[in-house]
Amino acid sequence: ISSLLISSICQQHISWERIVSYTNIPDREIKLAISSSPIRTIFKGQDQWHMFTSSLVAEHILRTTTMSSDVLLDTYHSIIRRTLYDSEDRRSGQDAYQNSKELMKFRLVSRIFDHSASKGAYIESLYERLSGVPRARMNPQFWLQYGMAKLEFNETSAALRFIETAESLARQRGLDYDDYQIVDQKARILLKLASAETGSAEVAQRHIVDACEILSGSLNSTTLPIYPMRSIPFLLDALEPHCESMAPESRAAVKRLISKYDDVDDGAVKKKSMKGEVAMLRGKLRECKIIIANS
Repeated sequence: ISSLLISSICQQHISWERIVSYTNIPDREIKLAISSSPIRTIFKGQDQWHMFTSSLVAEHILRTTTMSSDVLLDTYHSIIRRTLYDSEDRRSGQDAYQNSKELMKFRLVSRIFDHSASKGAYIESLYERLSGVPRARMNPQFWLQYGMAKLEFNETSAALRFIETAESLARQRGLDYDDYQIVDQKARILLKLASAETGSAEVAQRHIVDACEILSGSLNSTTLPIYPMRSIPFLLDALEPHCESMAPESRAAVKRLISKYDDVDDGAVKKKSMKGEVAMLRGKLRECKIIIANS
């Protein structure tokens, strides 16, 4: 059942044939059991007999049954691990490489374990296991996703360490490697460290200025401004406790970044689903301006 659930949640990122190959499950027996059972109505049938009618159905089953998270962990780890090794195969390397990136994404991993009361522990265990796989350990995207998980669970120092590992590995891959997600996450982490800093105003200011420089550079180079814009709430959280004690040059760095945000054409955000998000971020940016103006 864990393989069936993973197949439906991960959809196009892993084929059923590969799941069968990686996990050695009895494909024919499972198909016969489903076809002769009343539960066949919640599967798509025919060539997609192994797929639930939607990923939402699979997620509902995870939330409402006593599915073992340990089994899910073992199964999902095996699938990612084998996909990483397949990325070395010339016959399927590029597809497997792209799929492994998707399967490692914190967003997807979070969906797999969202039902568990120990969600954070299982996510940590998955990434910790994968860190022992050379193809994952040398992949900037792996450390990016691990860092994002650490940030989500408020382990900010570890998040920064992992993001800097991703940054270093990305540099080794040369100028052609697109690292915008990595630097974007680094900026968020620095701002979160600043907002939590209570011992040293100087350290907080340094984090804020470093983040502003990163985000300014991202806004200069990206065609997807929504990503650096998503750091605005983190900037607001950092400014609120520290703005009054900031040196003039540090405030100037914040003002330069705010000016760049003002110059972003909201029309560059193409997806309709993001329009509301942009409006919310603009509201947060106005709050940043008020804090800077009144401190």
